[in-house]
Amino acid sequence: MRDLTPRFVLARVIIVLLACATCSFAGSILSSGAGFGSLTGSGATNMGYFIESSNAPFVDIASSGTRVLKGSDDSTVTANLGFGFAFLGASYGQAWISSNGLMGFGTPDISGANVPMDSSNLGAVIAPLWQDWQFYTPGTGAVYYETIGDPGSEEFIVEWSNAGSTNFLANQGVTFEATLEQSSGDIIFSYANLNTGNTALSNGAAATVGISGGSPGEYVQYSYDQGVIASNSSLLVDPPMTQDSASVVGVNSLSGLLPGGGGGPLAGSGASPSTPEPASLFLLGSGMLALATARRRRDNRDKID
Repeated sequence: MRDLTPRFVLARVIIVLLACATCSFAGSILSSGAGFGSLTGSGATNMGYFIESSNAPFVDIASSGTRVLKGSDDSTVTANLGFGFAFLGASYGQAWISSNGLMGFGTPDISGANVPMDSSNLGAVIAPLWQDWQFYTPGTGAVYYETIGDPGSEEFIVEWSNAGSTNFLANQGVTFEATLEQSSGDIIFSYANLNTGNTALSNGAAATVGISGGSPGEYVQYSYDQGVIASNSSLLVDPPMTQDSASVVGVNSLSGLLPGGGGGPLAGSGASPSTPEPASLFLLGSGMLALATARRRRDNRDKID
């Protein structure tokens, strides 16, 4: 007959809990592996963000968006998102956009010299393809931005359309975009064409792709000077939880920072419950094992008496 005594059932529960702790610990190791973006450096933290491949389509807004930075080089503009966007512990209503394939919040970065995401001088930046691009030579395009969608689930799209390299060996333009999603906090990088006509300057071979929170160690980098990004592909920058930024109002016109930002990721009404840490599961299992042992000793004493 199958043993269904309390001690047997308790032992089975302990085994399951310990197995969950082991799986959770293994998952935490795999999640920081290749394909999710690198994370290095003393005290580095991605704050729960990861970068992975996506099937998201490229959304061309060149015919409908607001055109900016035509005829420019190493220049920026500031745009209103139309909603509050939660990003690495803060929420923003404005973003600056650079001609060099990056955007961000706070003080604009006009540098055409891309650096790794763990560089100490970076602010809060989003880099779909940070490289020395320009829009002043004949045949180049411009940058476009547009907010689309219904209130509560809007998207802010920035498209670098037919951007030209400052290197005369690259004679073809590239087109790519970044999309900020209001409801999920997701960021999508989509690449329509990354062939400049020169291998050393194509497909991310001279670019930085990733995000930075602006504080030491807060970054996720997908690639740095590596030609690993294909045309007609997309990447998803996945935040730790759904963050309700639609209800946040009152934009600081200088920094774009919304009141109440900072101090950790914003947890909205759609926030997912946190997963128990492996150490917590292990302690719980150990405690239950100790209780089972104590009960067994008590039962043995009762039999002797």
